[in-house]
Amino acid sequence: MLLPEPDWFSHLLQAGAWLANHPLGFFTGLSAFIVSCWSGLAEGRRGAQLLVGGLVCVLTTLAVVAAMRSSGLHASWMPIVGIFVGFVGADRIREAILSAWESRKIPPFIDSEKK
Repeated sequence: MLLPEPDWFSHLLQAGAWLANHPLGFFTGLSAFIVSCWSGLAEGRRGAQLLVGGLVCVLTTLAVVAAMRSSGLHASWMPIVGIFVGFVGADRIREAILSAWESRKIPPFIDSEKK
């Protein structure tokens, strides 16, 4: 069975309509991307690493904003969250998550017979 090719133009129009309906979310994601790229350039990153780090910051920002909205926090905090996440950067966010995960691990059992 042949599948039709995706209509990229309609997807682009849907994305544009979403951005027009959610200007504060768009600005929050855009500010996270711009600040992340700016701080990445200051740290010496180039190319794909810079763009992927910016996209990770956008996704992290939108996840935090969605959690904020579901908990009832005011929407005026959204741009500040985008700027903060972009400034912290994807690498530091990943390191913080991994260190929190490592601190929760249970130490291995001590074998009393080998002592």
